[in-house]
Amino acid sequence: MQISRSANLRPRAATVLMVAALAVLALLSIACMDLDTDCAPGDGSCDPLAAFALYNAPCHARSWQTYFGSLADATQPEGLVPTIDGAIAGVGRTRQSFGNPIIALPTPGTRTLLVFRFNEDGALEWHTFLGEVQDRPTFIALADDGYVVAATAIASFGTPLQAFSGANDIIVAKLDFSGNLQWHTYIGTVGGNESAGGILLTAAGEIQVSGEGNAVLTNAGTAISPNTNILSEQMLIVRLTADGAPIWHSFFGGTGNETARAMVALDASFVNQRNAFAGGAADDHVLVAFSEAGAYQWHAFYGSVTNEAISTMLRYPDGTILAGGRAAASWGTPVAGHPLPGSSAMNFFRFDADGNIQWNTFTGDSVTGSQLSNAFLAPTSDSELWFVGSVNGSFGQPPAGREYTAQFDVAVGSLESSTGRLLRVGFWGGSGQDVSSPSAAVNTCDQGLIVGGASDAEFGTPIEAQSAPGIGRGLMLKLAPRDVP
Repeated sequence: MQISRSANLRPRAATVLMVAALAVLALLSIACMDLDTDCAPGDGSCDPLAAFALYNAPCHARSWQTYFGSLADATQPEGLVPTIDGAIAGVGRTRQSFGNPIIALPTPGTRTLLVFRFNEDGALEWHTFLGEVQDRPTFIALADDGYVVAATAIASFGTPLQAFSGANDIIVAKLDFSGNLQWHTYIGTVGGNESAGGILLTAAGEIQVSGEGNAVLTNAGTAISPNTNILSEQMLIVRLTADGAPIWHSFFGGTGNETARAMVALDASFVNQRNAFAGGAADDHVLVAFSEAGAYQWHAFYGSVTNEAISTMLRYPDGTILAGGRAAASWGTPVAGHPLPGSSAMNFFRFDADGNIQWNTFTGDSVTGSQLSNAFLAPTSDSELWFVGSVNGSFGQPPAGREYTAQFDVAVGSLESSTGRLLRVGFWGGSGQDVSSPSAAVNTCDQGLIVGGASDAEFGTPIEAQSAPGIGRGLMLKLAPRDVP
């Protein structure tokens, strides 16, 4: 039988295609192993095509760390917000300039507000300086068209919407996604002392800033709940339009010193009668519920006879609230007791919209104490709560390779949302002091974790070296989902 030439070529063509396909798969398998994707080498579950697609997608699911800031003085990132494209913007403080800022540092040696942005691969895209500030935390929020930051200013700069009062004022500033300053304004009064403690944007884009103040304000919109005790610091909430114009403000407090820090809305539209909570410190954890218009609803104290403070809050899908912060002694009936009474420990408690406690717990080291940086629901399931903190000793059962090293380390762990039970924990650090600041966030691009802090000695394999031993340079740590404990 005669076989046609074309028929004879089909098996050869098929063989060539098969060999080519196998070669491509082999190359992709190499990519799966060599590129830092979620597809771990040798785990038997590597999908080369998926790994290839992941590596070439806008979000690169891989871990990295880098240092940034001046080689002559400390740089402290304190707030982070990720964008959907994987970029990470942040805010912090430093006293020395570095690189090529958009707006120059006004006075070298003076603590200055720093705003910066990294791309998804850990490269610093831009940074800028926005005037002199107090040695107090700074805050950032993501808007539809840029970033809004808040801090405690001690001097004026530029051309503000409202003038600086001459004392400590709250500064609120808006930047576009390229770091260009759009506007900035001050909230404060002559002879007063106003400080920023947190920032929250409403669904309509209005800006809500928490903090403290000890004076009657005349440049902060309508006084819904005016200051009744100018002899002490009271919790302060200020609402502004998206363009920086004050709408209203409210003070909450008594004869002692109170400060408002974290805030959380009961729903994104701010329509509930009790639409939001502000948590802070008044020797105890203090919680205040207020309406959309800033009217007082109720307040509650939680804690022991020692010092406690709320630093972060979040809302669960069922409307319950989690508060996290620090405490120096045990209180209530905790899931896990205080690890080192008399020193600071991370403290979490969950409560309903009426303030009723569902559970509270403590975690941290038993050496010299620990500090909570931030907490948030795990992006894959609201049954798990992620937290980030700074510790001076080990706790829990860290996996191999993520043990505590020395001095302060960054701790990343998780709790069971329904009970507060510690699930997992791991540590990042080296021979120096490696601390996380209140600047951690879930990466909205790859659902991993972003941590900001400072480190005075190098560890790991950073993109930019530490290069200044003994100086607490800014630390950025990105963990792909597979690297979160």
